[in-house]
Amino acid sequence: MNAPSTEAEPLEMPEPRRVLRRYLLWLAAVPLFVYFFGFALVRMPGFERWGGSLYGPSLDFGFAASGVDADVVIFGDSSALYDLRPLEMSAALGIKAINIPNTLGSLPVTDDMALRHYLNTNKPPRLIVFYFSAWNLDYSRHEDLHLIYEGEEMLARHGSVSQIFRFARRHPDGPLLFPLEMYAVTPKAGFMAAVRRQDRVAAIAASMGHLDAASRGQHLDSSCVISSKFIDRVDTESVQTLASRYRSAQTAVLVFIAPVPGCRNSSLVTSRSYAAISAAPPKEMQASSFWDDTFYTHLDPNAVSQATVDLVEAVRLALRGPLDSPQR
Repeated sequence: MNAPSTEAEPLEMPEPRRVLRRYLLWLAAVPLFVYFFGFALVRMPGFERWGGSLYGPSLDFGFAASGVDADVVIFGDSSALYDLRPLEMSAALGIKAINIPNTLGSLPVTDDMALRHYLNTNKPPRLIVFYFSAWNLDYSRHEDLHLIYEGEEMLARHGSVSQIFRFARRHPDGPLLFPLEMYAVTPKAGFMAAVRRQDRVAAIAASMGHLDAASRGQHLDSSCVISSKFIDRVDTESVQTLASRYRSAQTAVLVFIAPVPGCRNSSLVTSRSYAAISAAPPKEMQASSFWDDTFYTHLDPNAVSQATVDLVEAVRLALRGPLDSPQR
């Protein structure tokens, strides 16, 4: 008779435990799949047409504008997006103008990424205009953390792995929170566009990078005061870097500062020297031409044509003479 084995036989996991283990694995797998799917979703070509944030389709425009071959390219902050009409510039100058939109929230994250992409997919322009508000000339230093999702969306959509990792070193929680923010923001923006029957991608493309600023409820009035937090922003390093980076034998560079409202403290901005960036001081426009918002820079649509004319005259001078070449 064989002696009984002294080795302990492995105990088979009871069926209820196996079921529970599978259940727990699926319970973890579903949210993980949804979380990581967010990174793939934002890279889809049509994402900004049916999804995206409030500014997503506008910020995406510069990355999609291949083969435009504009003569004048405008790159700036939201004052360029709202305060200029490239189509009116094109008609006045007889050449093609385009704006590459950015915002206060996107620039500290993406910097000139959209401009570099545009220049890689188009012929060199005759002129690049850097159009910024007077208190956003060093945008890299004034990062507003509650706004940077706008830039994170473009970085996740168009950035390389190395660019995303460089950003993650500065903001470790940025990439981690991005899918959650995207799922929170995208349905609202997409739903509102659908309700209003807006094709935001087509609209920004048709205007060559312009949006009319939406009503903020009321305009500024003569009692307005420009906050000292803006007056004290005198650094110009970001725009200096841009101007030196893109000036070449083929392409001239013009730095143009957006108009400011005629509020108290405006003279501290308009009387300041901008020699470091070879720019003229900003023009003062009546306060009622601006919406009463946080940044004192967004013009009512009725005032946009005048701001556009002011830039057209500066562009004429920058290109040294009449522009009579046919529009391409």
